[in-house]
Amino acid sequence: MEFLWVFVAFSLGFAAKQMHLPPLLGYLLAGFVLHALAIEPIPQLETLTDMGIVLLLFTVGLKLQVKNTFKPTILLTSFMHMALFVAISILSFMALGALGIFYFKSMSLETAAIIGFALSFSSTVVCVKVLEEKNEMRTKHGQIVLSILVLQDIAAVVFLSLTSDSLPSIYALGLMALPLLKPILNKILRHSGYGEILTLAGFFMAFLGAWLFEIVGLKPGLGALVFGMLLSAHHKAVPLSKSLLDFKDIFLVGFFLSIGFYALPSVEMLLIATLMTLSLPVKGALFFLLFTRFKFNGRNSFLSAADLTNYSEFGLIVIFVCIQKEMIPEDWIVIVSLSIAISFVISSIFNKKTHSVYTKWKDKIKKFECVKVERLYDSPKDADVLVIGMGRVGSGAYEAAYKESSSCVVGIDYNAERVKKHQKSGRNVIQADVEDPDFWEGVELDKIKVVMLALPSTYDAIETVKLLKVYNYKGRITSIVKFEEDHQKLLDAGIDTVFNFYSEAGVGLAEEAFRHISKG
Repeated sequence: MEFLWVFVAFSLGFAAKQMHLPPLLGYLLAGFVLHALAIEPIPQLETLTDMGIVLLLFTVGLKLQVKNTFKPTILLTSFMHMALFVAISILSFMALGALGIFYFKSMSLETAAIIGFALSFSSTVVCVKVLEEKNEMRTKHGQIVLSILVLQDIAAVVFLSLTSDSLPSIYALGLMALPLLKPILNKILRHSGYGEILTLAGFFMAFLGAWLFEIVGLKPGLGALVFGMLLSAHHKAVPLSKSLLDFKDIFLVGFFLSIGFYALPSVEMLLIATLMTLSLPVKGALFFLLFTRFKFNGRNSFLSAADLTNYSEFGLIVIFVCIQKEMIPEDWIVIVSLSIAISFVISSIFNKKTHSVYTKWKDKIKKFECVKVERLYDSPKDADVLVIGMGRVGSGAYEAAYKESSSCVVGIDYNAERVKKHQKSGRNVIQADVEDPDFWEGVELDKIKVVMLALPSTYDAIETVKLLKVYNYKGRITSIVKFEEDHQKLLDAGIDTVFNFYSEAGVGLAEEAFRHISKG
């Protein structure tokens, strides 16, 4: 039976990837297919789902800049959006009921409010996967999205606690002392190395947080998130997150499969679910308007709103609890699950194009800024060579270019902490997001001879090249690539030379070795 599950999930996930769609769409469909075939969910599915969500929230915490999460602007945006979306949902559902549309005509005000509340959340799973695929977790808009998701998760936990038969234990107050554990957790990470012990340390800390919160009557996922936040400033937070990445993704397959097992829909339910997804543009527009009103620039407002324009797995939990309490009819679990699945499809497809959409409509989007936003980035003055991405590979490329030529070399990275470290070391490095058209408007590209892309994501490299073409860059572009199948994609995008990250390192190692032999 386990083979059948893996076979269907792999087949449909593989098919989705071949159509250049996110594999998660295949996993969603696989759940409905298995349910339609009357195949019972395996007992391990719920365990896999729970483990996936715990690891997901732990890794979110690792990448979250805590000081930005509880800023007044983020708090106000999150809770004002929730209140406005619920109010709009109630009015819309009541209007549909007045028109005599099935499922709405007998809807009570309480049911309308609960469903609106459930749909006001955005999917942590989908948003994080989208940000990871585009390597945007630590960008400005990525941090905005993560902060909003955390606040929404907290609101969901509060709601579930209020509707629960048992309130959190009095011992939950003891969790306020968790920061005292931070030195111990940091010491464990420091002595865990970079191999399998580091990965196991991540599992241990994620599930320790989940267990501590669960035994005092709080949601396990919230505990994993808090433990991740405690460790977010540690220098091993990034390698720890990377070591957990594949495990998290595999476990989350169980989450996407499980959505199809809530129930099989009727035609009427499918039509209603499709109708409810029409409120997605309203949800995104509300986020965008609130972000711009609180003085975020147009680009960060647009990209953040686009990432958050979907429905959430937490919505299903809210609906399920309310059905158990007989607060709403049972049919709504099916309708909401379908709406969530459809929103995942729309979000996954649209979010692959958000940077291109922004570039095309930049001037119109910037008109919504409530005040004139100051320039966010420095310009690489007098630069002949740009090194984009100042991680380990980019740092090596910067040093080599600096030593081998008389050109002015400037490094660029979006990570503020990384930029500060390079500047302290005496390197000419500036902070900027190279996928932002506003940055390139201030760069004198006719003076740049070479742009070296040391970016970990093929997507980022291609998007950067698109912008360079928009601003008529005529110089040479080089890039690294990790996977051979992406080599041709980069060449087709207009990159002149592509170096394989692994094979070129081997060639360099051999050349260095034989150079010393010949000297001897």
